[in-house]
Amino acid sequence: MIKFNCTFLILSLFLVFFGCNQTTMVDQKSTEYKEILFKAFDEFISKKATNSSAAMVRNEDHCIETGDSYCTTYTNTAYSQLYLPEYDCYVEVSFTVMLCINQFNRIDMFFKNMHIFYNNPTDCHVIKEHWLKLYEEKRYNELDASKTKFDEYVSKLVEAKFMKEFMNLFLLEFDCEKEVFLVYANFFKSQCFLYCVKPVIVDGGRKVLFFGETNEYCGTACCKRLTNYCFNFQTKNIDQTLIGYEKIGPPCSNQRLTFCDEGFTSFGEDCDRDCNLP
Repeated sequence: MIKFNCTFLILSLFLVFFGCNQTTMVDQKSTEYKEILFKAFDEFISKKATNSSAAMVRNEDHCIETGDSYCTTYTNTAYSQLYLPEYDCYVEVSFTVMLCINQFNRIDMFFKNMHIFYNNPTDCHVIKEHWLKLYEEKRYNELDASKTKFDEYVSKLVEAKFMKEFMNLFLLEFDCEKEVFLVYANFFKSQCFLYCVKPVIVDGGRKVLFFGETNEYCGTACCKRLTNYCFNFQTKNIDQTLIGYEKIGPPCSNQRLTFCDEGFTSFGEDCDRDCNLP
């Protein structure tokens, strides 16, 4: 059974009303519309907000430009038990999110500062043991590619889960047939870094490879993944379309700006990462 309050109903009716005339919607710079949207978002995000210190300031902060858009403040949030079907295990993921709407009423969600944790050191032990094997055999390129794929997979799950919860909860009818009703997800991550790792013995004597909460940075550039979301009235599902990846910021440097935490070491040499991931 779907539950909603007056804020959600008013916003849905507001969108349906303006959906009858796209030109009116685009030209309409309605303060009331923005206030209703932001109030609904605040009610939604307040149930997810967390004071987790993990969602710390990182290089992504330098890459996000919102122009003259009207935006909420950044909010730290997390998923404590996110299941990863491809890896058949659970992780905890913290991230920071902000909602913006520009003068043409385009709605953008900005994601940054994603961190992956494990409630139990043995969680996802299969992939951790695989990483350890690659590390001990000095197959650093394969290790980096495997961790990069893992992070990208998790970030896509987090983004899709959050966006669909946001759209479903508010009953917002963002019609895929009307471009003005698309919602854009902007997911940022640092581009210039090396992973920091440490072999660890966990419960039961199992040895795995842990990745540090911080990386070794050699620049402030970012990779941005842009995806749009909308409601498909024919299938009654929320559709998502990957628009592409974009590099933002200056070239990576040969010098380290930060170093690994004590006990962790970096591997590899090239910290200029490829933004164009599949």
